[in-house]
Amino acid sequence: MGFFAYNKQKDHQNFIDGSSSYQVQRFKISGDKRILEILGESQPSSIFDKLSSELICYPGNVSLLKRSICLPNVYEQFWAPWLADGSYSYPSEGIRDDWKRWFPTGHLCNLEANSGKTVNYIDDSLFNGLKCIINGKLKVIIKNHSDADNYWHWTFEWVPRLIQIKNFIGIRKCRNDVQFIVLGKDLNQFQKDWMTVLFGFVPEYTRLSSPIICDQLASATLELTTHHNPGILDELRNLIVRQIPYLDIPRDKYSKIYISRGAARNGRLVSSEPRIIEMLKLKGYKVVTMDGLSVFRQAYLFMNADIIIGPHGSAFVNMLFCRPKTRVIEMFGPGYLSGHDYSLAYQNSLDWIFVEGTSADAKSNFYSNYVVNPGQLIPFI
Repeated sequence: MGFFAYNKQKDHQNFIDGSSSYQVQRFKISGDKRILEILGESQPSSIFDKLSSELICYPGNVSLLKRSICLPNVYEQFWAPWLADGSYSYPSEGIRDDWKRWFPTGHLCNLEANSGKTVNYIDDSLFNGLKCIINGKLKVIIKNHSDADNYWHWTFEWVPRLIQIKNFIGIRKCRNDVQFIVLGKDLNQFQKDWMTVLFGFVPEYTRLSSPIICDQLASATLELTTHHNPGILDELRNLIVRQIPYLDIPRDKYSKIYISRGAARNGRLVSSEPRIIEMLKLKGYKVVTMDGLSVFRQAYLFMNADIIIGPHGSAFVNMLFCRPKTRVIEMFGPGYLSGHDYSLAYQNSLDWIFVEGTSADAKSNFYSNYVVNPGQLIPFI
């Protein structure tokens, strides 16, 4: 086993062209003290300033690179052979290091034992099976790793990247002159829905699961974080909502809905859900799951509801489409208390209510099921 070292001084030699979208922005957020504490505990300091209660949003950048390496199954892009992640994955090295420490299992995270600083090399075994795609054609890579095909991460991490790339390259070139590569899992239906919205159709793409080296890559740095930024939220919302009048989708709508986790793949089920559903049905709630629904149908359900209840999950991405003042009651287990849904609800002017259950497991963790007493919901429904 060896190590692949990189040298940032060489990086400028790999850069052909690029663009940036906007400056760093800060948005004041207020709310219940407990919610703000959870927001501070569940968000890196680079995107939430606990002292000032401000959400911090960084610009996204597009870079056209001569030569690029991309590794599957990690968050960071590793676009340039000599820059392991740096400014081609995150807006700055400081933010990169912050996120590496926050989510070490999702990154190529080499940390010095004593200082905790990130190290300037990675294990070269990660390059096993490297494929070469050098043909002079513009390329766009979608890293469809284990989180990118999650509805939250796709909507707020990959769709904004693709918007930046489309704006940089131009829609005509995207349709005719770009080679799309999907690295990892195949695209699922909601990903294809969004691709159709962005490009007018689902572009043909090559699907690979091995590391690749390629030329002429258009890379987009993530705009951190999009669910904090009202301008980006408006753009995402409008892209979907303006399509709905022209689509053949079910038009059933319900004022009061309960969102079940359905076929959730990472646990966090509400063990007391049958009792909750029994109570809510008596009060006129419709029980739905998002499984198998198009992006457009999900948006339609949320944009027509007055009150929405459910356990935390990626279905709450659809708060993006709610009308202002819609009441959203979101249930959480003690093993996973996250504030990022509150920041999304706050920026959309929603009446968001946090309900914390008790663990159904002896030791609660990220995947633990939990119990919410139906009586906890009565004051809000």
